[in-house]
Amino acid sequence: MKLSLTAVLAFSTMLGGCLVGPNYKRPTISAPPAFRGQPTAEQISFADQGWWNVYSDPLLYALVKEALENNYDLKTAIARAREAAAYRGVARSAYFPAVTVDSGIQHDRGVYKSDPDLALASNTGTSNLFLGGLSTAWEIDLWGRIRRSTEAANAEYFATEEGRRGLMLALITEVAQAYLELVELDGRLGVARDSRDAFESTHTLFSKRYGAGIVSRLQVTRADAALAAAEGTLNDVELQIAEKENEICVLVGRNPGTVQRAVPGKEMNPPPTVPAGIPSQLLERRPDIREAEQNLKTASARIGVANANFFPRFGLTALLGRVSPELSSLSPKF
Repeated sequence: MKLSLTAVLAFSTMLGGCLVGPNYKRPTISAPPAFRGQPTAEQISFADQGWWNVYSDPLLYALVKEALENNYDLKTAIARAREAAAYRGVARSAYFPAVTVDSGIQHDRGVYKSDPDLALASNTGTSNLFLGGLSTAWEIDLWGRIRRSTEAANAEYFATEEGRRGLMLALITEVAQAYLELVELDGRLGVARDSRDAFESTHTLFSKRYGAGIVSRLQVTRADAALAAAEGTLNDVELQIAEKENEICVLVGRNPGTVQRAVPGKEMNPPPTVPAGIPSQLLERRPDIREAEQNLKTASARIGVANANFFPRFGLTALLGRVSPELSSLSPKF
């Protein structure tokens, strides 16, 4: 028995290197050894900055933090990443033996006879039967099916994680863009109010001059049209502000309402301008590109799983059980 088990383990170890399916290899791209224009220290450090260091407005910082905590799409992406992590554990569990425990109790009161009125009569006795079993099974991964399955699950998890990271960066960008547009709309609202007040004063002036007989009715009509246009612009800007506030509220996961922002005209520190000539290796930091690469790894590993399914599976199984009968002649009680 010991020699047979040793032979099986040696055989499985010898064939452990039989890994079917293609191995993923990143395609080689011919690139120049150096970039045209040496990047400066500012270009290198800007790529390593976090979003909390780029935006200096504390109100914008609070909105971004609230969005990362309460955005429903981001919560869904986080839940999907956790689900992929759990599936990765499920795929990896195939490396270990599977143990199953079965137990049961059977109580038999014999063979009953029934009369025409379906009334139960006496029986021949009772018997108790106790069942218990322990079984284990372990698949020998000769062709690499389990390894390829684990590889695919790992790549799928990393792809899901990159998707979550990409959604987080997109969310930060949308919140920051909407916030800056809201501040800009506040500035336009101030300009629209000043224009409305100016046209209103002009209309009042021309109305008085027309009453005094100095100007014609045409000038008053033109003043009316200019004032109406200024009021229409003011109403349009106010509507845009309300829509932008609702957009920000949806992004941060709250009910539509007002949004606290910087006072119009206050000096704000905008994020630094992205300089030209940043190395192209920064494209590898993009979550969508990294996610696409992990998806390619997943597809490549699943080819190996499909190829391994053409071959037979070998495994070790063991079963241990016991049945304990117990007889009794006691009469049942109804």
